Amino acid sequence: MRLVEALFRHGSLGAAGRELLISQPAASNRLAALERRIGERLFDRDTTGARPTPAGRALAAEAAHVLEHLEAIFDRTRAAARAGTLTAGTFASLAPWLFPALEELLGEVTVHQVSDHGDRLAVLIPAEVRLGSGRKPFAGLDVIVYTYDTAAATLHRRVCELGGRPRRAATAETAVRMGRLLRCPVVLPRGLGTCYAEPQEQVSAMTLPGRLTLFMVTRRPTPPELTAAAAGLPARLGLEPASDPPAVS
Repeated sequence: MRLVEALFRHGSLGAAGRELLISQPAASNRLAALERRIGERLFDRDTTGARPTPAGRALAAEAAHVLEHLEAIFDRTRAAARAGTLTAGTFASLAPWLFPALEELLGEVTVHQVSDHGDRLAVLIPAEVRLGSGRKPFAGLDVIVYTYDTAAATLHRRVCELGGRPRRAATAETAVRMGRLLRCPVVLPRGLGTCYAEPQEQVSAMTLPGRLTLFMVTRRPTPPELTAAAAGLPARLGLEPASDPPAVS
């Protein structure tokens, strides 16, 4: 492959041999063996040089492509050896937002993704939905509820206190699709609401005491790349960073 590609560029067996650090007779023998194997003449050779035949042009083009691909394989292998790998896991509903953000923030580090808390709750209001005013804004409405917190019963009671009929959704995306289809408000963590909301939809505060908190747990010592990436995650996920963040566990 290298001989054909070099001969095509130089038009001379001597020049191609010097580039490959072989003698002209050795280059001539290799070319002759290749032509016998293919069964076609690849170059017309005389005292003025070597000119590719149609078969030679085709093989030279293929050779250049193959050699370029091989070089890229080596480059990617070296890059992988230098980059390192991190394994990151999260719950399924946050995975579509967390993993792309980590890929961007971590650069050349390979992220091994594992999908098996965040932020305040919010209400996503589809375009055709109107909430009531006063103490019962959900009066007469079904309310789709999703939270990755374990206190779902407390949330359901609060929705009832606000006049709504809570309906549980299995995932955040399910909740949003149900809300749009059934034309009813959706209660879910604010970061997810911000990510899923379309331009004509609103995301407003949910009147529920307390907050949900996402913690990052890592092995010790914490990989420095992950420490740097963690600082940029809240902005990319639409989360509110903790005012006094605890030490990384």
